[in-house]
Amino acid sequence: MHHEEGDDEVFVDCGAYDGSGAFNFINHYSTEYKRMYLYELDPANAVRVKEAADMLRNIVTRNVAVGSEHRTMSASIGSSQGSHLGGIGNSDYTAQVVTLDEDISEPITFLKMDIEGAELEALRGASNHIKNEHPKLAICVYHKREDAVDIAEYILSLNPDYKLYLRHEEHYMYCGTVLYAVP
Repeated sequence: MHHEEGDDEVFVDCGAYDGSGAFNFINHYSTEYKRMYLYELDPANAVRVKEAADMLRNIVTRNVAVGSEHRTMSASIGSSQGSHLGGIGNSDYTAQVVTLDEDISEPITFLKMDIEGAELEALRGASNHIKNEHPKLAICVYHKREDAVDIAEYILSLNPDYKLYLRHEEHYMYCGTVLYAVP
């Protein structure tokens, strides 16, 4: 099922940082949307995301991580490498991890991920959305050397009809190498 831009858009931003991606989605992609889901692990950034979301409509903000299963994990918050799950750096923060398949019950049309190397695990937790709804994907693949290939192969295993594009971006939503998948 192909979605046109418009009021049926459900935008999911994993790694929402300060919420600016929501404004940029509206400005550059779709002024009409049904709902946005903004996920941000860092509690300080999550406060900024919530403040940004309060200026918009139909936004769900979540101060949790996204992954392949629902669980609790240690996390490093606000390090120079960005906030991330696992044992690098200061891991004194306990993060709740959710899957997008469990956390979002409605169909999604656009999925963006910039989550410091956890993208493949988060995609595994969104496999039902990807298989059944074929959202447009913008997935950062510059955190781990193998991500560009592994993530591309995983996406195609879920839906071989995706067209994949790899670009280095320095613009409004992220800076780095991004894998785009378009149904």
